[in-house]
Amino acid sequence: MEAGRLSGKKDGAKYRYQAHERELEGRTYRFLVVHSDQLGKQKAKRLEAEVEKEQAKLSKSMEKLCAAVFHCREDADEARASFEKTHKAKLHEYRLEVFSTEEGVKRSRRGRPKKDEQPRPRRSTGLSFSHFRKITKKWNAGSGC
Repeated sequence: MEAGRLSGKKDGAKYRYQAHERELEGRTYRFLVVHSDQLGKQKAKRLEAEVEKEQAKLSKSMEKLCAAVFHCREDADEARASFEKTHKAKLHEYRLEVFSTEEGVKRSRRGRPKKDEQPRPRRSTGLSFSHFRKITKKWNAGSGC
């Protein structure tokens, strides 16, 4: 049933209600379910704020983790597992991938290198996030529950 606006304001909340009678453990109870259209808007706004807050926290933590250089793949895998364990995301999904690169190392001695001297590559391992997005659940602003 429609209760309408309870306040005289133009943008005031509209209310609907429905009465139910149920029997629980041998006793009859009357229930009244009230729905406010403003409540759905408030929940949607709060959810959006939580999404932004979680995204900022995860982004900052991921940037710090991805800036680190690891000596071997096992260290990077361990860091990734630890990060995923401590940063449980309810509203986002992400994927961290381990990568390895080889780069030439500058000689430690001055002067011209010997003929048979080969530059030693330095292998470094790191993490990068390849997938980061918010989970889009269907949020029904009109449900109020």
